[in-house]
Amino acid sequence: MRTCSAEITGNRWTQPVADLARHLVVVVDGITTTWLADGDSDAARRTASFAAAAFAAASAPLGAPTEGSPRADGDR
Repeated sequence: MRTCSAEITGNRWTQPVADLARHLVVVVDGITTTWLADGDSDAARRTASFAAAAFAAASAPLGAPTEGSPRADGDR
């Protein structure tokens, strides 16, 4: 399902899916436990927004050059 979500949207993950899944679990756990400790819903929302942007940055359109490829470095 993790790889399908990227393909359905016409994107691919730029990082290993297993690593992204682990990061997601850590972030969700951190947001949850911190909110349970301090009840700061606004801070939890800001953290979730930051995490969403980070995960979005870990995707690229299908067919886009990968890091280190000649097209990604501007060489043609």
